[in-house]
Amino acid sequence: VVYDTAWGCCIEVDYGDFTARYCGLEQGTTVIIDDVVSKGDIIGKTAVSPCESKQQAHFHFEIVKDGEHIDPVTVLSTN
Repeated sequence: VVYDTAWGCCIEVDYGDFTARYCGLEQGTTVIIDDVVSKGDIIGKTAVSPCESKQQAHFHFEIVKDGEHIDPVTVLSTN
């Protein structure tokens, strides 16, 4: 759980094979560092990201595997 000046509150979840980063969440998330989360758990609520302040509240989602950003669809379609 980190605060990024561009993306706002961000939560990184380590899934073993890859890491997912959820950004643009409200501060005061429902998880803290080293929490174990399961499929379906609520980890936060969407907010307006500082770098996208002209858009409505939404979250930014990215996947990092082996140090490289990859298309999230490639992971989501297999899990």
